[in-house]
Amino acid sequence: GAGKSREIIGKYPIVLISCLPFCRVVCLRMYFNSIKGSMFQELVDYIDYWQLRDHFKINKSPMQITHIESGNYIIFGGLDKPDSFKSIKDPTHAIIEETFQVKSYEAINVINKSLRTTNMLQGFDINKIIFLYNTNNKEHWLYEQNFDPDTEEKFKELRNDKSFYLKVTYRDNKFLPSDFLDQLEMDRLMYPERFLVDSEGEWGQMQIEGLFYESFDYAKSVVNDLKGKKYNPDLPLHISFDFNVSPYISLEISQLYHDPINNIVELCTIDEICIEEPSKKGQTKFTCIEFLNRYKKHRGNVVLYGDRSGANRKTNAVSDYSTIFNYLKPTNPASYHSHKVQGNSFSSNPYPEYEELGCTFRLIDQTIKGQNPSLLARQVFFSRLHAGQLRVVPLSRKNFTITATGKRRQLSAQYGSAKIFQYVDSKCKFLIKDYVEVQKDKLKGGKSERPAHLTHTSDALDYKAVVIFNAEFEEIQRELKRIS
Repeated sequence: GAGKSREIIGKYPIVLISCLPFCRVVCLRMYFNSIKGSMFQELVDYIDYWQLRDHFKINKSPMQITHIESGNYIIFGGLDKPDSFKSIKDPTHAIIEETFQVKSYEAINVINKSLRTTNMLQGFDINKIIFLYNTNNKEHWLYEQNFDPDTEEKFKELRNDKSFYLKVTYRDNKFLPSDFLDQLEMDRLMYPERFLVDSEGEWGQMQIEGLFYESFDYAKSVVNDLKGKKYNPDLPLHISFDFNVSPYISLEISQLYHDPINNIVELCTIDEICIEEPSKKGQTKFTCIEFLNRYKKHRGNVVLYGDRSGANRKTNAVSDYSTIFNYLKPTNPASYHSHKVQGNSFSSNPYPEYEELGCTFRLIDQTIKGQNPSLLARQVFFSRLHAGQLRVVPLSRKNFTITATGKRRQLSAQYGSAKIFQYVDSKCKFLIKDYVEVQKDKLKGGKSERPAHLTHTSDALDYKAVVIFNAEFEEIQRELKRIS
């Protein structure tokens, strides 16, 4: 909540290349496939916000942002792919985001040695390498080299007057909404260690390691205007929810297609609804009404997915799923409210939007009734899906795609052995952010729950994918069981 990423990643490089006579910035993350949806997009968003497009040339492949007047530029790279940044000549600044993902100083040392250009005009600036990180792992080399009092003598050459440490916390960000501050206060009471690390910037032992969706490749999976290119009002819409008051209720909207030329079953996430407006967020009915407004002319079925928590009754004695069924289906006349005014009796529809908007689609319930799918199996499933290594399980009794009574699984019957791949519309910014930023939690396993705004949209998509591709997911579960 300190805003360090937005300030340093979004603003600082733009100011550098716009104002310095000579400047070449390298923006780095540990994983190259996480760059496009994070650092690169953050910079492009700020250029658009400041209405400066006319002053910059933005190239997506390879990723580069050039200040037209000065010729200064920013390039992007991943430490897992050194070739992605080795080509830059005379770099002046390096900015490394999420430094805690970098496991050894050797990778940093390569960059540090390259920042030796003499082309910078004296008096304007000096070569800099900037690390952005959270203080969640005392075992990390950052702590050992720069902060551990027991290693001060060992690293005294690094801890010199050329190093500057700027600690920022949520108190430095005056724009934080009140509900975010309420969440921090809850952390202070319930998770004191987490509060000290996340909110106070104290060093702790809350290790996180690697990306949960480690095979997600932005360049291959994210498609501009995917909805415009793919949406078919006669095919089923697959919708999935994740229910939260803060930061929002997540609704991910997808369709399935088959590419007959390449024999690929495509899971295309074409839209998402994440309402952040304070008066509406966290209320399922407003998410449903927004869906109706967007898809009122949809003619195919709408298939509903989500975890079992949506069946829990809320304080108003109505569950989230009950609310969805009320709004996304024609209202049963038996549910109409009766009124009597001046001796005249009449009834009214408490959920009129479906009929008033002329909706005709049929809602089909495929929500999870039992235990939620395991995170480990989900991680393997999506690793294979995003890497193009997942295929539709063929028909066979051994694969459980033919039941004891002879019933055949339709997906396997029609598309057995077809490759499965996921595409995401570039406007689904919350889901994409999850895919490029959600970390594995080394201590607890599964997804890291920090920061609090992540994991919700990807959870919604997870629930849908593992039900649609249930035979493929169950095959992975059997594999993991044999290994264990």
